[in-house]
Amino acid sequence: MMSDTIVRSSISVVIPVRNDRGRLLVLLDALELQTVLPHELIIIDSSDDSQSCDLIHKKLNSGSTPYVYKQIQGSYAGRSINIGANLARGDYLGFLDTKTIPECFWISSCMEQFKCSTLDVVFGKTLFVGEN
Repeated sequence: MMSDTIVRSSISVVIPVRNDRGRLLVLLDALELQTVLPHELIIIDSSDDSQSCDLIHKKLNSGSTPYVYKQIQGSYAGRSINIGANLARGDYLGFLDTKTIPECFWISSCMEQFKCSTLDVVFGKTLFVGEN
């Protein structure tokens, strides 16, 4: 019999977003398919329209991962990442953006590396989705 227990890590995943709704939805789907889920998602949105906000909230509310959503008008990726990192409550930070889609073992393999060593930084495998 398969267990329905959700395994959560202690990693907060920070995602800066700017006018990239379609790719964000793909990224959020990939995060829900992780073998170990994040502690929380931190989304810092600097999109030009409020349509992004509504769409993001709808998608996040349908998922199982707790989240923090903050709109910061006119922000750029580096500033958004710093804001997200300051809001995070997990023991570890993971950074993605709408062009980097994690493989399903991304969180679990990163967490495994931290358990087995005294590393300060771990990089996981993601798929880069560039411009069409």
